[in-house]
Amino acid sequence: MKTIDTNVLTRLFVADDPTQTASAEALVRSSFSEGVFVPQVVLIEASWVLRSSYKRERSFIASSIENVCTSEPFVVEDSEQVLRALKLYLAGSSDLADYLILTKADESGALPLFTFDKKLAHTEHVTLLS
Repeated sequence: MKTIDTNVLTRLFVADDPTQTASAEALVRSSFSEGVFVPQVVLIEASWVLRSSYKRERSFIASSIENVCTSEPFVVEDSEQVLRALKLYLAGSSDLADYLILTKADESGALPLFTFDKKLAHTEHVTLLS
């Protein structure tokens, strides 16, 4: 199995550099038998890059990441957790990273999540510290 980083995943999402996009697509095509591992941190970075640099909407970011979680040859670290976090991300106003922290805390039996983030504090099982 091979692993891709944020730059490769971003090329697949936005296809803004023809040469790099072709290389990324060729890597994916050649990896169907062995798989392509995508760590959660790559998804977190990609969501940030898509939002901050490419000004993409939450729906684009969520659907792009969901496609990776549910498509071959991708093997996403804790993909079910990512899919749960994506639902929260679409319904909420915080970053994907915040919702991944929340879903990880939930799976670990470590709720509530305490934060200073007022936007995140509107989410169930999150407590605002003052």
